[in-house]
Amino acid sequence: MYKLIYDNKMKHKFYILDITNHFFISKQRYNAAGKPRTDSLKIAESCGGILKQIDAVSIKLSNNRFLKKIESWWNLAFSLLQFFLKYRNVKNSVVFIQYPFINMRDSLIFFILKKLKKQGNKFITLVHDLEFFRNDINEGLDRFILEYSDVSIVHSPNMLNIIDKRFKVNDSICLEFFDYVSNLDLPANKNLKNIQLIYAGNLMKSEFLKEINKVSFNNHFKLNLYGTYCDYIKENDFVKYKGRFDAEQFSDIEGNWGLVWDGTSVDTCEGKLGNYLRYNSPFKMSLYLAAKKPVVVWRESAMAEYVEKYNIGICVNSLNEIRTQIEKLSDKELAQIQQNVNMISKEVRSGNKLKLAICLSLKKIISNKNWTSF
Repeated sequence: MYKLIYDNKMKHKFYILDITNHFFISKQRYNAAGKPRTDSLKIAESCGGILKQIDAVSIKLSNNRFLKKIESWWNLAFSLLQFFLKYRNVKNSVVFIQYPFINMRDSLIFFILKKLKKQGNKFITLVHDLEFFRNDINEGLDRFILEYSDVSIVHSPNMLNIIDKRFKVNDSICLEFFDYVSNLDLPANKNLKNIQLIYAGNLMKSEFLKEINKVSFNNHFKLNLYGTYCDYIKENDFVKYKGRFDAEQFSDIEGNWGLVWDGTSVDTCEGKLGNYLRYNSPFKMSLYLAAKKPVVVWRESAMAEYVEKYNIGICVNSLNEIRTQIEKLSDKELAQIQQNVNMISKEVRSGNKLKLAICLSLKKIISNKNWTSF
């Protein structure tokens, strides 16, 4: 299924357009900003893509308003120079991009993509996030990217349904969940009824932690938190802050169940960030699966469909349902969940989810008889 490697000796070549601030990305070792993007580049290259990077270097000379304008124009000119040197001869090809772009001016994005489109190129766009879901901003750029793309790789059917109603999307593929490329092969969990819940992520925005004391933790139901420390974390005998870890080195995370939750409440996922779970695939889900941890997800989240489909965890309405639901499961049922997680873990660590999505996207575009050469 995953043996397709695109042959760039064919009429239409396959390129990977990487426009980002690589210095910024290199500093994101402890969050989800860097790894999913670098993993996706590696996976696209493994499918036969030719990587052409445009490094959006951001020089900073001063806080002076006049000098800041000079800096801005210099950074823009440097990016445009790289684009013309590397992409002036890219025509009638397939170009893989990742959205949103990191630390990039919208005007530069518009220019580059329009220029490439005029040169007869087709776009495969991997969507990491859509801002209009979370912040009611930047819908113009969301619309431009989705409507300009020939195939959009989105997270879930729920996300696809919303953007289909809102925008004129050409074609799309659902990723299900992101890969987490790694050579680490951790041992499987043994005692899943002794619940050690893991929550890893941006703890500052995880406002449900403010009322985590409403959850009935005990000696057999504990919570370990990973991420940047914030003041409203209230540690006790059952809730512990464990610090941060390098995204490439997750072998030391303690726990046997991974929690995918967001919003302001422990009783449901509400607010803009909680509601976003109805549509997106959080990267923490991929982390847990790579580490062979069964997952706990909100029953109304987009991920609930996949948890039930692959039988890789449990779905709950409230955090207070976790212990009861796990205790109801027999040893045989828990063993089957762990076995399924082990299988999915291998897929996720190998990058096979995105490989398949890219291969299907290439097939859709290349087989389109309406593609006329530039």
